[in-house]
Amino acid sequence: MKLKSTPNKLRKKSPVGRIQSDIARGLQEGIAAHREGRLEDALQTYIRILSLSPKHPDALHLIGMVAYGRKQYTDAIEWIQKAIAVQPQEAMFHYNLGASLYEAGRYREAVEAYRKALSLKPDYAEVYSNLGNTLKRLGDFEGAIESFQKAVRLKPDFADAYCNLGIVLADIERMQDAEVAYQKALNLNPRCLQAWHNYGNLLRDTDRFTDAITSFRNALSIDDAQPETLNNLGHVLLMQGDVGVGLQYIRKAWDIKPDYWDAGSNLLMGLHYAGPIDPQMIFRAHRIWGDRVMTHVQRPDESPTVFPRNRLNGDKIRIGYVSPDFRTHSVAYFIEPILAHHDRRRFHITAYSDAAIEDETSQRIKGYVDVWRKIAHCSNEDVFQQIREDGIDLLVDLAGHTARNRLVLFARRPAPVQVTYLGYPDTTGLKTMDYRLTDVDADPPGMTESLHTERLLRLETGFLCYRPREDAPEVAPAPCTRTGFVTFASFNNLAKISDIVLDAWCRILQRTPGSRMIVKAQPLRDVEVRQWLIKRFVDRGVDSDRIRMEGMLSYRDHLGLYNDVDIALDTFPYHGTTTTCEALWMGVPVLTAAGRTHVSRVGCSILHRIGMDELVAFSLEDYVEKAVELAIDNRRLVLLRQGMRHRIRASTLVDGRSVTGCLEKAYCSMMEAIRNQEDRSDTSFES
Repeated sequence: MKLKSTPNKLRKKSPVGRIQSDIARGLQEGIAAHREGRLEDALQTYIRILSLSPKHPDALHLIGMVAYGRKQYTDAIEWIQKAIAVQPQEAMFHYNLGASLYEAGRYREAVEAYRKALSLKPDYAEVYSNLGNTLKRLGDFEGAIESFQKAVRLKPDFADAYCNLGIVLADIERMQDAEVAYQKALNLNPRCLQAWHNYGNLLRDTDRFTDAITSFRNALSIDDAQPETLNNLGHVLLMQGDVGVGLQYIRKAWDIKPDYWDAGSNLLMGLHYAGPIDPQMIFRAHRIWGDRVMTHVQRPDESPTVFPRNRLNGDKIRIGYVSPDFRTHSVAYFIEPILAHHDRRRFHITAYSDAAIEDETSQRIKGYVDVWRKIAHCSNEDVFQQIREDGIDLLVDLAGHTARNRLVLFARRPAPVQVTYLGYPDTTGLKTMDYRLTDVDADPPGMTESLHTERLLRLETGFLCYRPREDAPEVAPAPCTRTGFVTFASFNNLAKISDIVLDAWCRILQRTPGSRMIVKAQPLRDVEVRQWLIKRFVDRGVDSDRIRMEGMLSYRDHLGLYNDVDIALDTFPYHGTTTTCEALWMGVPVLTAAGRTHVSRVGCSILHRIGMDELVAFSLEDYVEKAVELAIDNRRLVLLRQGMRHRIRASTLVDGRSVTGCLEKAYCSMMEAIRNQEDRSDTSFES
């Protein structure tokens, strides 16, 4: 925010002169109060000036700045526009108008305001920086980079502009250039909090977790109550497996900023990692999140949602899928076969893609839908209006509380029927989410209904439909036949490896002499993270030379690594999903332990689909015993490996037509229920 000061140079004592003198003195007093944060005092001073001179441009502008400081952006825009009407050649007015429009989510208008400011003052570096932020928000990354580069050329010591340049370069994965920009920002201003924060994000995204933690801590040394930095530090700690400490930081972020929905979602996700869990406690946490959101989005002047009846009686049911993961991502492996097999004669499909960068998977998915809408750079309000305009009957959330979710959008109910599916292994906590799709193995009837704000709808085919990669390597012979020992493995993320999991794994290793274990996870490229994990094994009596660790690999190498694995050990209470399907596709049997919530039963659902219920344990002791029994039976390992792909191909786990048909019947039943105003009951649907 820029405040324009007008010095008093008047000396005359005529009535007009006295008025001008009073105005000049009032401006000085108002600006002083404004800068000290005494907004009400400043406002009253500016109002007095307008009583003397109703079209005084500085007073009009500064009242707008008071509104801006109070986050009343619509009012700010109106006042600044009044100032511009009186004095249209003042670049600062257009600059602050742009800032107010940006905060109001009116990004294209903000760009126009910034460009007008630059036409009046071409060397205005601060405007170029703000213009860059706005262009980035609109998805014009190249335009944003050009604006930031102009800002630093005009003002070489502009640390904030270098920081902003680093952010947009990182967004388009020019990581080396982004790192140079952050380092320049920090050389210019070692106490630039945003530079340390965003540098931490870059270090995290390039698998330098220890350095990322240091960068976030440097940011917190400048402001220890910065919620975004607290949240991101907590998230990094979660990723490397330090769940307890990570949750403390995330919880603090959410306490400081109660409407920081991403921090709240990270907390909910993290609670599932924390070893033995209290399902009721986790449900209450979801309800708290949902209640906060509902309170936030409710508008006193907004009438209850009314949907035109004729929309519910059209020839086609209009389905919308909302996801940030219409790209190469785990969710895409499970939604792609659904989209590919929808009956286009009966259903009209719109994909709302929140993916910031699209790839070959995005292009493939586009071919399966009727309408593709990019929403990555759209506000929730814009997406809400678009969904209403598209006439969507049934809107499906594919993210839950995972990264870049749009649950706040669903809280406002843009569609008559709303469903959550695939992306998250628990309730959303929202009263406006009508259904959650699952099956009888992941959510046995009578077991988990009380832990959901949604109605559970169980698909007879199973709720998952996996699409194996066409470029997956062929299944190799069981490695124990060439190595002479059994190799266990887990490719799940480190946050899932709770102490109770590690205790069980170490007991298994101790009871199978000569066996080895491979642990693969993204953070294990970091030397200190590797050392920390090894210590956890050693402290439990397992020699370090029995543990092999791998970090991020190309996808083909990731799948190829399973050719060194005899048995995959699932994590609990948080089961794997994609990792389980990938291991099975590569011929590796997966041993899991059943719990009493969805998050700890997904493995049961997958294994039941392929007729491998014998790999499900029902206690920790059973888990250890089954692993040991399987490890000493080389013949069984060989046979399981040889027949695994045949089992999968013959199952509903990869039968897109069958699962989609079952899902479509469920959708039709949902629409019929809303047509008839029937109670929505917990129902199963056959394919």
